[in-house]
Amino acid sequence: MIKKSRALSAMAGVLCVVALAATAATAFAAPSKTKAKGKADSGTVYAATTHSAGGFEYIAGQGTDKMFGSIASTYKAKVGAGSTVGTVKLTIKPVILFTSTGTLSGTSNATLTVVSTSSATVKGTLDLTKGTGALKGHSFVGTVTGTGDPATGVYVFHYKGTYK
Repeated sequence: MIKKSRALSAMAGVLCVVALAATAATAFAAPSKTKAKGKADSGTVYAATTHSAGGFEYIAGQGTDKMFGSIASTYKAKVGAGSTVGTVKLTIKPVILFTSTGTLSGTSNATLTVVSTSSATVKGTLDLTKGTGALKGHSFVGTVTGTGDPATGVYVFHYKGTYK
């Protein structure tokens, strides 16, 4: 279960990072008096579990965002019970995405499916609502998918969504 938790946590972290990167891109848009429609963004994050403490998995990652270039991320994941064998539900709060101009933070909910002792998939959502620096007032809503190795806690996440 710990290996599944680490894998799930890593995947959730990556998803959060992706969402934060997307939100950062929106912050650079010129202010408008009309409601913003948002911009499409996508990226990839490479993440790994750094440690476990107090029932949480702590994850860190680095990646590339289509709009913002190099990004970093951190995640704090709580692993919940699965509804079927090999499936674990993850709640990640906070997810923090770091860009060169600010941060985006929020939550992610995902499902980690352990296929074998060395293979897992992740699928979930990202909801980043708090920005700092140039990203203040911006948000990101999107989805995350990924693959990884539950034994090592190393994952690759791909995200896409809308930044406002």
